[in-house]
Amino acid sequence: MRQVYVESGAMVALLRPGHRAHKRMLGHFERLLAQRDLLVTTDIAVAEAATALRRDPGLYRAVAFRDALARSVRGGGIRIVDSDDQLRQRAFAVMAANPDVTLTYGDCVAAAMASSKRVAAIVGAGSALRGLGYPLEPDGT
Repeated sequence: MRQVYVESGAMVALLRPGHRAHKRMLGHFERLLAQRDLLVTTDIAVAEAATALRRDPGLYRAVAFRDALARSVRGGGIRIVDSDDQLRQRAFAVMAANPDVTLTYGDCVAAAMASSKRVAAIVGAGSALRGLGYPLEPDGT
């Protein structure tokens, strides 16, 4: 069983049916759950996903996200790690070490989680982290 970090883009793609990566993420999450991988995310990724879903498609999707996330946390499907000073410092160190790459703070948090060996892979819908050598799933994102 692996511990896998779920970044905000993956959550948005999963919950927004019109997203270009929706079907790929849906299939990948089904595989992760079948493998009994432990899904972990951070309050930072949750905030980014909720904000993106609130903006598009709207409040109803953000509320549905809140409810689905609460069910998943209660059921043990995902664990949310609260950010702390150590994680923030590691995230900003990733940002500072990569001045030529436009990374969001959320990308940097995901990279900090992966570089600390707290997670085996990052499930994401973007490609910036793959270019830096971080293990991004599913393939083709």
